[in-house]
Amino acid sequence: MKSKRCLSILAVMLIVFSLFSITAEASSDSADGQIPYNSYSYWEDSNRIPVHTKPIYKVKAALDYSDMNLETQFTEITDVFATENGYIYLLDGGASNLVILNEQYEKQTEIHLITDKTEEYTFKGAKGVFADAEGKIYISDTDNGRVLVCDEYGNLLKIYYLPESRLIPESFDFRPIKTAVDSQGYVYVLSDGSYYGAILYSNEGEFLGFYGANTVKNSVGEAISNLWKRLILNDEKRAAMEVSLPYQFTDLCIDTSGFVYTVTGNTSEEDSDKQLGQIRKLSPGGKDVLESDSTNYGDEGGGRFDQDILGISVSNDGFIYALDSAYGHIFVYDQNSSLLGVFGNGSREGAQEGSFSYATAIALSGNDVIVSDSKMNTLTVFGITDYGKLLKQAVTAGDEGDYTAAKKLWEEVLSQDKQCQLAYKGLGKCYYDRGDYEKALKFAKLGCDKQTYALAFEQIRNTFIYDNFVWLIIGATLIVAIVCVLWKIKKKKGIVFFSPKFRLSISALRNPRDTFIDIKVYKKGSYLVAVGLLIIYYISAVMKVTNGGFSFVSFDTADFNALFILLRTVCLVLLFTLCFWAISALQGGMGKLGEIFITTCYSLQPMIIANVIYIILTNVMIPSEIGFLDLFMSVMMVYTAFILCMGLTTVNNFEFGKFIWVSVLTIAGMVVVLFVGMVILMLIQLITAFAKTIVFELYKIITYGG
Repeated sequence: MKSKRCLSILAVMLIVFSLFSITAEASSDSADGQIPYNSYSYWEDSNRIPVHTKPIYKVKAALDYSDMNLETQFTEITDVFATENGYIYLLDGGASNLVILNEQYEKQTEIHLITDKTEEYTFKGAKGVFADAEGKIYISDTDNGRVLVCDEYGNLLKIYYLPESRLIPESFDFRPIKTAVDSQGYVYVLSDGSYYGAILYSNEGEFLGFYGANTVKNSVGEAISNLWKRLILNDEKRAAMEVSLPYQFTDLCIDTSGFVYTVTGNTSEEDSDKQLGQIRKLSPGGKDVLESDSTNYGDEGGGRFDQDILGISVSNDGFIYALDSAYGHIFVYDQNSSLLGVFGNGSREGAQEGSFSYATAIALSGNDVIVSDSKMNTLTVFGITDYGKLLKQAVTAGDEGDYTAAKKLWEEVLSQDKQCQLAYKGLGKCYYDRGDYEKALKFAKLGCDKQTYALAFEQIRNTFIYDNFVWLIIGATLIVAIVCVLWKIKKKKGIVFFSPKFRLSISALRNPRDTFIDIKVYKKGSYLVAVGLLIIYYISAVMKVTNGGFSFVSFDTADFNALFILLRTVCLVLLFTLCFWAISALQGGMGKLGEIFITTCYSLQPMIIANVIYIILTNVMIPSEIGFLDLFMSVMMVYTAFILCMGLTTVNNFEFGKFIWVSVLTIAGMVVVLFVGMVILMLIQLITAFAKTIVFELYKIITYGG
C-alpha cells in the first residue's frame, strides 16, 4: 500500500510540475510579446506562394482612451500621424477632437475647436491629419470641404478651400481626406471621389493643378471592343456607354527625399483578388519610379472581403508600410518592391491584441508602427523584433553596396529563417560582388533571382570560353569538317542516311505543297513517322520547361505536371485532327482521317526545331543577348500554321477561304467537345460519389442493423 501511495504522490507531483512548466512557458511567450497570428511573406517566382516567417514586428501595446490619460472615450478614430520629434496626432473625426500624444503615448493636449480672432471652427467628420516640421497641423475637414491649418494650441493659421480654376470641373465635390506637405512647402490634398489625382498647392497657397492621377488600363481586346461599339452605335447609345475611370488614391505620404507615395485601395473591380500597382512612388514630374504596374502589393487569392489597401507610410530608411483594412494586414516593402514580411490580423473582428475590427490609418514613430482602429477606437503599437532589425539592416547594407557587412547579416538571417527568399537573393549578390560566381549562381537560383543568376552565369561562361578558346575552335572545325566529308561521300556514293518516308516528312519544311500531294495522291505518308514526330514534339515541350535555362524559365518540381503538357500537345493535336476531319467531311472535304493526322503531325516540325533551339540557346546565353528569342518562337509558330494550312488545303482540296471557314468551325467544335467532356466528367464524379454513399449506407445497415 505504501508503494502505491508513493507512486500516486509522485504521479500527482509530475502532473503539477508539467502544468507549471506549461504555464511558465506560456507566460514566457506572453512576456516575449508573441503575437496571436502567423507572420508570413510571399515566395516570389512564377507564382506568389505564401510562406511562414519569423515575426518582424510584435505587439507592443494596445491603447484606448484611458491609457492615454483621456477623460472621455473616442467616438471614431479616423487618422493617426507621427512626427520625427516623437509626437503622435490622433484624430477623432467623429467628435471634432484632435489629441496630441508624446513619445510615451500620453496626452499632451487636445484640440476641439480651431479659432481665430472672430470665428470658431469645428471639424466633425474630418478624415485626415498631418503635421509638418514647423509644427503646423493640417486637418482634412472632409464634411466641411476644407483643410484647416492651425498650431498646437488650436489657433487658425490658414484655410484651403477648393480653388477656382478651369482645370476643375463645375461638378467637382471637394471632400479632403488626406493632406501632406513636402519640405518645400508644397501641399498635396486628396479629395474623396476624385480620380484626377492630388490637388497641388504652392507654398503660398496658389493652386498648381492636379498631381499623379492613376491611369485607366485597357487590354487590347477592350480597346477594340470600345472602338467597335463607338463605330456601330448611334449617338444616344454612344452617350450612354459606361466610361472607365481611373481609381482614386486612398492615402499618400512624402519621404525625406521629396518623393510622393500614393496608395490605391482597389485597382480591379472585375477581379479584386488580382490587383496590381496599388503603391506608387512618384517623382516631382509624376512618374512612377517603382514601375509597379505588374506588382501585387497585397495578398494573393480570395477571401471573405475585397482587399482594401488604404494606408501608407515610409520610414526614414526607405521602407514602405502599407495597411490593408480588409484583413488588418501590414505589408513591409523595400525600395525594390521586395516584401520583407506581413504582420497584423483582424478580418474585421479585432478580438485579440494585434488584430483589428476596422483599421483606418498607419503611422511610424521611430521603430514603432502605429495602427488606428475606428470601430474599437484603439491604437495598436507594434515594436520591431530583433529578427526584424536584422532583416532591415541586411537589406539596407545591400542597397548601400556594403556587401561585406550584408553577407554576414544575410547569413545570420538565413540561420534564423530558412524560408527567407531575400536572404538567398542577398547572398547571391554578395558572392557576385566578391567574384565567387559559382556560389552567386547557387544562391541566386535558390532565391529565384534571375538577374543575378544571369550576371554570374555570364562571368562563368566567359571564363570558360577564355580558358578553352583553342579547344572550342578545334572542336568546331572538326565538326564542320566531318559534316562536309559525310556530305561529299553521300553525294558521291549515293548513301541514304534516312528512310524515304522520313525524308518525305523533312521535305515538308521546304516544299510543303509537293510533300502533301505525295501524301494525298501517292499514299507516301507514314503513321509511324507521324506518331514519332508527335512524341518528339511532346518530349521537346517537356524539356523546354524542365531543361531550359534558369534565366528564362521557372521550373518547380513541386508544381510541374507533365500531364498538363500532354493535354496541350498530344491531346490537343488528336482533338484537332478528329474535329477537323468531322467538319471537313460535312463541308465536302476529300481528306481522310489518317491523312489529316499525318499532315498535322508533319506540320509540327518547326515547333520541334524551335523548342530544341530554345533549350540550347537559353542554356548558353543570357536574356540581354537573345532578345530575338520570343520573336523567333513566334515566327516558327506562324511557319507551323503555314505548313498546316498548306497541308490541309491540299489533302482536302479546299480553297483558302473555305479552309478558314472550316478551321473556325473546328475551333468551335473543339470548344464544344471540351465542354461536353467536362460535363461528362462531373457527372461521372457525382455518380461515383452517389454510388459510394449507397454502398456505405448498405454496409452500415448490414453491419449495425440500421
